Amino acid sequence: MAHSKRWTSKLAVGGLAAAVLPVVVATPAGAVYSTSDHEDRVVTVVRNGRTISCRVLGQTGYTFPATEDDKARIQPLTFVDNTDECVEAVHQVSFAGTYETAPDSGVFVSFAKQGRAATSSTNGEPGVLAEYFVPGPTGHIDVTHEIRFRCDNPPAGASHCRVTLSTSPK
Repeated sequence: MAHSKRWTSKLAVGGLAAAVLPVVVATPAGAVYSTSDHEDRVVTVVRNGRTISCRVLGQTGYTFPATEDDKARIQPLTFVDNTDECVEAVHQVSFAGTYETAPDSGVFVSFAKQGRAATSSTNGEPGVLAEYFVPGPTGHIDVTHEIRFRCDNPPAGASHCRVTLSTSPK
């Protein structure tokens, strides 16, 4: 693993880009709260005797209210560089997380999603994205993002090299 960058922002702008801006938007129903947490890392794996470096990103956004009926939106994303060598090395991209049903309730609900990587960069970006609309406001949110790479030297007992990223937007 070459280097890691971690930041928290108040608004995700333009897909994967992030701006550090607090967001409170006046609406007829009241104020909208939006926050996001990201972990961005460059990882190095050896595949077919070649060393490759790939940027991986875990991001989770939260918005409340996101709908007219006071639903909160939780939006996790796990993403890998869209280069041929990175796409071909990725075996699976996934995330799993929990959210607290209300602030300080101590009641947590789990969610997860996994996807297979594209077979080449022309078939799409290796990543997985979802939107969950849940009763809001919620309490604490934790998401673990995982990328499994095909590699020449997986850890003992494993069939792939694995990278995990963690996000907690709230």
